[in-house]
Amino acid sequence: MRQINFSTYTQGAMKVAMNAGYLVAFIWGVYRLQSGQITFGTMTAFCNWSREFKHQFLH
Repeated sequence: MRQINFSTYTQGAMKVAMNAGYLVAFIWGVYRLQSGQITFGTMTAFCNWSREFKHQFLH
């Protein structure tokens, strides 16, 4: 039972951390997009890469 609780908590913490990382990538992309340093396609590709990176750890 103790191991199940630990697994549940760590999985939840990983999801929160990965979602926070995705949010940071998105905000960084919007900032760079507004300043003209990247294109919308670059931002989209980076967010997709971030999402794929997240799935490697969670599945």
